[in-house]
Amino acid sequence: MTLVSGGLLCASFVLGASPAYGAQLDVQAGKMFRKIGIGPQQAEPYAVLYEEFLKSRNSQVRRAMKNASGEDANVMAKKRARRAAKKSVKKMRKRAVLTEHQLEYYEQYLELANKVFLRDAGLR
Repeated sequence: MTLVSGGLLCASFVLGASPAYGAQLDVQAGKMFRKIGIGPQQAEPYAVLYEEFLKSRNSQVRRAMKNASGEDANVMAKKRARRAAKKSVKKMRKRAVLTEHQLEYYEQYLELANKVFLRDAGLR
């Protein structure tokens, strides 16, 4: 369950992270996604908003990597990924796609998904 697009794929061993940590992170993200428990009526609006989140996060991280260098790129990429996640949660809440209980799991899921994305993109 890797959420990478735009050709930002990099093996976890390049980052100095153990493959076991990478696999554990993927498993945790999968478990958190299942905990959200999206119902049939929620599936379509959830998919639309989640796709918006992915596009936003990917473009923001791409811009951060283009405009910054070295350690600044890592910091800016993390910050922009976190900002995109917060906006996504806000949209989910505003449009009443998920319940408050589901939103808690969704926030945790996005945090893990961002970690997986940044790891796969070669960022720490």
